[in-house]
Amino acid sequence: MACDNLVTLRRLMAQDPEGDTIPAEFGGCRAIPPDGIGDVEKRAMIGDAPYECRTLKDGPCLWVRP
Repeated sequence: MACDNLVTLRRLMAQDPEGDTIPAEFGGCRAIPPDGIGDVEKRAMIGDAPYECRTLKDGPCLWVRP
């Protein structure tokens, strides 16, 4: 699961921390197959959780659920 921005990813994780479904209000998020995710472009540490914005094979980086 990945989102266009880190704030949206964190909101999604707070609402459904273990789930794989993406509610409609999280339009900037989508499921990405593991083989579609590339290298780390950006990193952020919030509390004890590391977050990574990873490049996609067919587009810009997306924030990936840790």
